[in-house]
Amino acid sequence: MEDKGPEATALASHFAARDALISKELSLRSDTAFRNALSPIASQACAIVSHIREAEHASIWKHDPSNPDNEEGIELYPGMMFGLAKRKLESTHLWRIAKRMPKGTLLHCHLGAMVEVDWLFERILAVEGMHVCSSEALDTEAARVRAVVLFKYITPKPGSSHVSIWSSEYQPDTYVPAAEAADAFPSTGRQGFVSWLYDRSVISELMEGQDVPDTGFNYRVAVMGEEIEAFKKTEEGKNFWGGRLIWTVLRVLDADSIVTSMKDCLEAKQAYPHLVAGFDLVGQEDLGQTLAALMPQILWFRQQCISQNLNIPFFFHAGECLGDGDSTDRNLYDAILLNTRRIGHAFSLFKHPHLIDIVKERRIMVESCPISNEVLRLTATALAHPLPALLARGVSASLSNDDPALLGQGTSGMSHDFWQAVQAWENLGLAGLGSLAENSVRYAAFEDEDDEQWVGGIDKGYEGGGVKAERMKLWRQEWEAFCQWIIDEYGAEFAK
Repeated sequence: MEDKGPEATALASHFAARDALISKELSLRSDTAFRNALSPIASQACAIVSHIREAEHASIWKHDPSNPDNEEGIELYPGMMFGLAKRKLESTHLWRIAKRMPKGTLLHCHLGAMVEVDWLFERILAVEGMHVCSSEALDTEAARVRAVVLFKYITPKPGSSHVSIWSSEYQPDTYVPAAEAADAFPSTGRQGFVSWLYDRSVISELMEGQDVPDTGFNYRVAVMGEEIEAFKKTEEGKNFWGGRLIWTVLRVLDADSIVTSMKDCLEAKQAYPHLVAGFDLVGQEDLGQTLAALMPQILWFRQQCISQNLNIPFFFHAGECLGDGDSTDRNLYDAILLNTRRIGHAFSLFKHPHLIDIVKERRIMVESCPISNEVLRLTATALAHPLPALLARGVSASLSNDDPALLGQGTSGMSHDFWQAVQAWENLGLAGLGSLAENSVRYAAFEDEDDEQWVGGIDKGYEGGGVKAERMKLWRQEWEAFCQWIIDEYGAEFAK
């Protein structure tokens, strides 16, 4: 197109204004300060990852039935369902990068769904005394689909014999040795048994050396602390910072049961103050009681904390829903008024501009779990997830994995959620991913803090004088080393 004087000037003026508008909006993002502080090494690594992402979008994640990367008749495309994409994504460069990235801390996960499933099944078959029972004989395929299957530790009795659980002669709810049942699984034996467990098992507690479970939650908290300290003494765990527990109770329970759990929480905090970090109500929000409905119990709990001189702040789930102004969506209002320090999911927060301003002002961070939100059908694709909208509005967030043992990740780590984010959201990039990881350290409850100390630690960050500042500096060292690895590993091929 020829230069036509006024037209060319108008065109240049438009694109200059366009660039300025884009730049202004990007400056409002919550990760802007992190981006502006990138070292030359980190900046180079971010550019390389951007090129890798572009290349993989063009060569792998494209709408093309003839794409040679398509497997098992599944067409690969951007934003496709995680479960279908999982096998392919784990062979990409971007996955290798996400897996190696220092992710800071894991702030939002449910212990009952954090176990490595393969390890659990291995232990079921390796530990002598593990038994299995069924609500009916598992002699047909239909029975193996509908039956309730439970596991339990029972002290072994030498010489005892058992009717096969796969036989029509089996008596319902009779425990038989798990290893024997596995070896006798119809047609395929132990391998088939393990495959069947992935779909059918409900696992109860493993108890060593006794048939009767220990009562009370203090025992579980104590064991958690012992295992954390034991792991930190191993070679694998020498750089592990530790772990703390946010006490949770199912919101679907009646008020009396919730108060009982609150009392257990107070007792556990008295006994193990270093392990109990906070309190939360969990479970599907729209099927359970709202925070407003439970306000008498919540305020009672808060008053008990004050009278007993216990520091148990709130870290509430809220807005894990699709509503806009319904009672579940309005959990966000109550969580904020109750001074929650973080919000779990906050999926509907992007619909509330005033609440967004308050969240930013009060330094409340969002614990986002992209794969969980997709698998549980809050969104059909990561491309439609609301987190990018929150980041664009300046809301601080981190990534977590929620329930990886149940949701298909196949591991208790966070790499899949990190990959999902950097692969799906153009404006994020490696720098944005780094900011999310840094936030997980900045907003972590490493130790008890009052409200002033909590906000001060967030604001001061690296310049603070406590545990948080020290660990942020350790994370930064890992981040720089990681960025150097990207340059060494991929610079020759993907640097431009």
